[in-house]
Amino acid sequence: KGKNESISSALLNMKPESVQRHLSSLDRDNICKNMIPIGSRHNNKDAPSVGSWNVWDGLVHVANAHNGVLAPIIGASGPPSFYADENEGATNSGYDTDHKSFRSLCRIITGQQLAGSAAVAIYKRLLSIMGSSLDNPYGLTPESILAIADMDCGENHVIEEKLRKPAGLSNAKIRSIIDLSRHYKCGNLSDSFLFDNQITIDVLRDKLCQVKGLGPWSCDMFLIFHAHKPDILPLGDLAVRKGTAKLFGVKGSGKNGALCEKKDLAMLTRIHEPFAPYRSLSTYYMWRCADTKAFNAS
Repeated sequence: KGKNESISSALLNMKPESVQRHLSSLDRDNICKNMIPIGSRHNNKDAPSVGSWNVWDGLVHVANAHNGVLAPIIGASGPPSFYADENEGATNSGYDTDHKSFRSLCRIITGQQLAGSAAVAIYKRLLSIMGSSLDNPYGLTPESILAIADMDCGENHVIEEKLRKPAGLSNAKIRSIIDLSRHYKCGNLSDSFLFDNQITIDVLRDKLCQVKGLGPWSCDMFLIFHAHKPDILPLGDLAVRKGTAKLFGVKGSGKNGALCEKKDLAMLTRIHEPFAPYRSLSTYYMWRCADTKAFNAS
């Protein structure tokens, strides 16, 4: 292997005997009860399931991959909380199945290139404009956004005064949210489509990337945190690459040896391959390795 492709020999020689010890710190019964299979606890039988894979099996697989290198981190960090939070919300009697994906994508758009606290603050402002809150977000819909946008008659005064400024959004982000709303209105996007487990990842990405302002990173965040796809590896995420470099002791082609999404693609893919088909989980623990809060941790 070349000098930029070597994985730390200490990690390669690590014995897997401690994996079970680290996993024993997790509450397996509670994980199975609350997280497996994802989406099975919807009270509304017509609500779309957001997943069907076994989180505990995923944790065991990821913990054992690469001779157990992630096991200590999994044991210390526990399972990703967003799976349990999703199921808890799904049991509420007021659970809204019509625009869940729309609100998730709005949250991702408002949080692009922002720290967690700033992203949450702006999303809260957008909800407030629609008479909603984090606890009761149901007023944020494509219709409520377009009711304001369509009043503007092409001059942007209404959008500026009633949407962009009060929410603290950039021009690009408010255009993206309006375009997203139009995609939902015309039926190009919907909960039933985005949460359909029969739709391939490539098709989902293609549809999402047709929205102005939604690129590969935003699509990956939606697929991991909201559609709950098990095998997403967002190499465009800087923290994932930093976590990979830190955990495996590798250097890339970037400045000061940083891993580059394009130039080091083959090496990154090879390093993460043993975690498949649960690379969404290993991605979460790369954030932990990089000491970076997961996107929706706040």
